[in-house]
Amino acid sequence: MSQSALEPLPLPEAWQGVVAGFTRRLESWQGGGGASLGSSHWAALMQQAPSLAGVPGLWAQYAQAVQEMGFMPDQLVLGQQVHGNEVVRVTGPSASMHLACDGLISNRSDVLLGVYVADCAPVLLHDESVGAVGLLHSGRKGTEAGIVRVAIGKMVRELGANRQRLRCWIGPCISARHFELDLPALIAADCQREGLARDRVSASGLCTASLQERFYSYRREKGSTGRHLFLLAPRPQRDAGLLQGLERA
Repeated sequence: MSQSALEPLPLPEAWQGVVAGFTRRLESWQGGGGASLGSSHWAALMQQAPSLAGVPGLWAQYAQAVQEMGFMPDQLVLGQQVHGNEVVRVTGPSASMHLACDGLISNRSDVLLGVYVADCAPVLLHDESVGAVGLLHSGRKGTEAGIVRVAIGKMVRELGANRQRLRCWIGPCISARHFELDLPALIAADCQREGLARDRVSASGLCTASLQERFYSYRREKGSTGRHLFLLAPRPQRDAGLLQGLERA
């Protein structure tokens, strides 16, 4: 029996309005889920990300992860990891599936957002009341340039999100024990400056540099490593409502 391509994701219960996934480190994954790299979309993605081509099995794992989450390859839109604070609103599946940015926002449940990470922080934003999500790659440069503040402002202006309803979750990333900055603390502080309540900002608490068996670490492995693919979409409203109804039952 093939293993899931996705690492168990410790999202708080309040995040049931999203579909989210995080690929495993390859050494801990035994693939074979039947996902195919034969589509022109995967070929285009691999051409647009040549730095990942030398990691055997990585793209097959990404394909399986997208399939496990219930999406087709042409529904996937990726940030290209340029280490800045540019945030792009995704209004539908894009012919250019690699966008030159580190942040993506959307309110489309038929589009799967993705960013690559290996020590940098994956940041999830969500306002369930309007079905809005944001997915960010926040490393040193993006964090110092306030990418989470840019994303929150853009979600409020363009997607109707409300700062009092927005939630933020910071995924596994390098911790201050192995890095000169405390990325989760800086990101959380920026969220609070933007008006998010302290109890609506949380983090996984997992350090990518400490847990070698589970996570890639660009710093620990001196740049010679793979990348996790973090994936996010708003859950269709019907599905989100059903989950809430089951909770109340």
